Amino acid sequence: MAMTSEGAGSREPATAGGGGHGSQRSPIVWQGLSALLLLAMGGIHLYLVLNGVGGVLGLLFVLNAVGALVLAVAIVALRRGPLLVASVLSLLFMVGTLLALVLALTIGLFGIPRIWTFSWCRPRSSWSRSARSSSW
Repeated sequence: MAMTSEGAGSREPATAGGGGHGSQRSPIVWQGLSALLLLAMGGIHLYLVLNGVGGVLGLLFVLNAVGALVLAVAIVALRRGPLLVASVLSLLFMVGTLLALVLALTIGLFGIPRIWTFSWCRPRSSWSRSARSSSW
C-alpha cells in the first residue's frame, strides 16, 4: 500500500481549508477585527470613567476596560487551541457586556437606577447651541 501525496497530514496549509489563495489571510483579518472591537468596547468604558462615572459603576467599567485589553492581546498573540479559548471568552465577554447594558437601560443594574445623567453629545459651536435652544 503506497501513500500518495494526498495522504493524511500532507496537505499544504494554504489549500487545507479549500479557500485557495486568500485562506491564510482571513483568520488574521478576523483576529484583528475582533481585537479592534474589544479595544473599542474597553475604550468606551474607560472614556466614561475618565469623564465622570465613578463609584461601583466606575470600578466595574475599569475592570471591563482591563478585561477587554487582556482579551484583545490574547486574540492577537495566541494560536490554535489557546486562540479558540480566547475567542470563546471574548465572545462571552462582549455578549455579557451588551446584556449588562440592556439590563442597565431597562430595569437598572446592581441597585443603580436607570438615570441618564451623562452628556453623550456636547455642542461645539454656537450654531449647535442656538439650534438646540430654538423650538422647531
